Amino acid sequence: MIIWKKWGILAIVVPSSLLLVSNIGLDLIYGDNFYKLHKTSIVSIVLAITSPIIYYLGRRLNDKTKKSLQSVNTFYWIPLEHWGFIFYITSIYLYFHKLS
Repeated sequence: MIIWKKWGILAIVVPSSLLLVSNIGLDLIYGDNFYKLHKTSIVSIVLAITSPIIYYLGRRLNDKTKKSLQSVNTFYWIPLEHWGFIFYITSIYLYFHKLS
């Protein structure tokens, strides 16, 4: 069962790729297990960074499809630009959950 329409898969590809790059990069710069020790903080920062990217991509891609009367770009039946808000709220939750 396909859970995305059109470019909706970008809701997972963009954050996953940035998490992978940050994992490899931070472990190379600061030594082994840095990412593992600070995973919650890094994930919250990466989600906060990718949320405006996902929102922008969703707005641009869905504006083009709305003009041509085609279906919008969705992931789990949620429009792509809404995933930007979901990621941002999740990043705030992870950040404050880490502090407690």
